[in-house]
Amino acid sequence: MNTTADAIAAAYLDLADGDQDWIRLAKLRPLVDASHADVTETLLEMVRTGYVHLVPDSNRKALTEADHAAAIRIGDEDKHLVIFDEYFED
Repeated sequence: MNTTADAIAAAYLDLADGDQDWIRLAKLRPLVDASHADVTETLLEMVRTGYVHLVPDSNRKALTEADHAAAIRIGDEDKHLVIFDEYFED
């Protein structure tokens, strides 16, 4: 795992309330010392591994400017939430 992936996993674990918890990308990104593009690229690679999942927030009216800025567009849909599988739990 690369340094950005390690930082993303550490930030996720810091924010998660339980073993698996949906975390807003808007809360995760500021905790990772990497560029927006690097965090996006790394998260997409982590999605390809199957250990990370991204989904849109179903409550579109509650999305903030930060949520929109942090979102990752996959296909025709912005993803705002991330969850890690137990692989990353230590």
